[in-house]
Amino acid sequence: MVGFLDSRKKLYLKKQVRSNNEQLWNYLPPMYIFVFIKENTMKKYLKYTKNFYFLFTLFFIVWMVFIDSNDIFTQFKLGSKIRELEKQKEFYQDRKAKILADREELMSNYELLEKFARERYLMKRESEDLYVVVEE
Repeated sequence: MVGFLDSRKKLYLKKQVRSNNEQLWNYLPPMYIFVFIKENTMKKYLKYTKNFYFLFTLFFIVWMVFIDSNDIFTQFKLGSKIRELEKQKEFYQDRKAKILADREELMSNYELLEKFARERYLMKRESEDLYVVVEE
């Protein structure tokens, strides 16, 4: 059986030189067709792997994407951290604006300042007594 397949392969290879590929597929079993296709595609890809510029470019891409300290995964992590910090920045800027508005209001109105000091810091006048009621 092996000799029969080898003779078919030899016949196929001889006919490959002098005839077109459409007629040759009938002479080989499917296994040899797959091997032939695989060998042709491998030769096509091996042609590129011998090129210095292709190898260097491939090495450079692999290095930049996976190995370098600024690889793509680190860039994604840093990008998400930047977005999170920008949200915090907006929050603190809004809070700062609110505090500045409250401060400006307190500094402009003495009665409001006194009320704020009494409620927040438990301040009192000398003639007053202060009682703090804590609800539980």
